[in-house]
Formats: sequence, structure tokens, C-alpha cells
Amino acid sequence: MNLITKIVLLLGFIGSSALYLYMIGTVDPSNDILRNSTKPLPVIFLLLLYSFESKKIDPFIISMFLLIMIADIVSSALDMFWLAIVIYGVANLMLVKMMYETLSNKGKKEIPVYFGVSVILFLIVFVFVIQDKGDCYFSILFYGLTVSLLFTIALLNYKYKMIFANGLLFFTIGVRVISDCIYAVVIFNISNVYYDLVSLSIWVISCFLFYKSFILREKHFNFNQSLNE
Repeated sequence: MNLITKIVLLLGFIGSSALYLYMIGTVDPSNDILRNSTKPLPVIFLLLLYSFESKKIDPFIISMFLLIMIADIVSSALDMFWLAIVIYGVANLMLVKMMYETLSNKGKKEIPVYFGVSVILFLIVFVFVIQDKGDCYFSILFYGLTVSLLFTIALLNYKYKMIFANGLLFFTIGVRVISDCIYAVVIFNISNVYYDLVSLSIWVISCFLFYKSFILREKHFNFNQSLNE
């Protein structure tokens, strides 16, 4: 990808992110369709950035970006938040599959222990923080389990291969978890534009960090592969 194309796509991501956050801050929360109408745009620009920059496109990463966009549309346009949560969970599983393929055998053996601890932490949030779950009870439970598994795999991936790309990916997933917790409070407990802006600003940043960590991981593995040839 040439420099001009990359700059244009980066500016598109920044501009669309600013527009989305502006809509969240200014549009009445009762008009959810208009308020979230621009949410898929930053993800589209990141998908294009990844597709142009990657020399070996990972179908699981592409699937993750596409599922996030579909979930955004389902959530706002179709007003089916429970289904959107399930789709977000499936997107998490795409990342799990991508990282599991590079996880060491020692790391794979430790998955049950780390996953169990992650699930306990999620259940604390599920029981004590998310109060009015409505018709999203099982959807939240499914999503929480996928996040717990994703966090586990990312942690073990970094533990047994301490490269910057794995560290950034683990950090990004941690940032996404924080964003989800804040957003859960807004959606299921109290409606507050300030918390909305904070959680979704963090969400936008985490999306960009996902893109950067994917590219860095690819460069690392390509470099190691070239050394072995």
C-alpha cells in the first residue's frame, strides 16, 4: 500500500470516528438509529487499511471486522441488541481461533485454569454490575464467555511469546473489556451521555489498536518464516 492511500484511509478513520462520537454526544438517545448510523464507518476504514497493508490476509481477521459491522447494523437499524451481542461474541471467537493457531503447547494446557479465573471475574460483573438484563440475559452470558476465552488466549499468547505485537494485542483486548464494562453500565443500568462517550471513545481506540497489532503480528511471523527458509 502506497503512502498516499494509507494517509487517506487513516484520515477517513479519524474523520469517521470523530463524526460518530459527535453523533453520540449530540443526537437524542431516543433516536438510536440516527445516533448510531455512522458507527460502522470507522471499522470499514480499518478493514480497508488492513486489507491493503496485509501481505497475507487472515480470513479470521476479515470475518471479525465484518461481524462487528453486521452487529452494529443489527443493533441500531433493526433494534435487536440481543442478537448484536451474540454476533459480537462470534467475532470474539474469530480472534480466538486466529490466536490459538500460534499458541504454544504449554499455553494450550493452561487454558482451563486461566479461563476459569476469567469466567469468575466476568460472573462478578454479570451478577453485581449488570442489573437490568432484560431479554439479553443469555446473549450477555454468551458474550461474556467468549470475552473470557479471548482474554485467556491473548494472555497465554503473550506469556509464552513476549513479542510487542502479542503484548499490544493483549493490551487492546484489556482496553476493549474496560470499554464493554462501562458500556454495560450505560445500557443496562443508567443512561448517561458522558459514559457513552467515554466507553465508545475507548472502543474506537481499541479498534485501531486491533488493526495495528494484526499488522505487527503478521510482520513478525513473516520475518521469522523468511529466516527459516
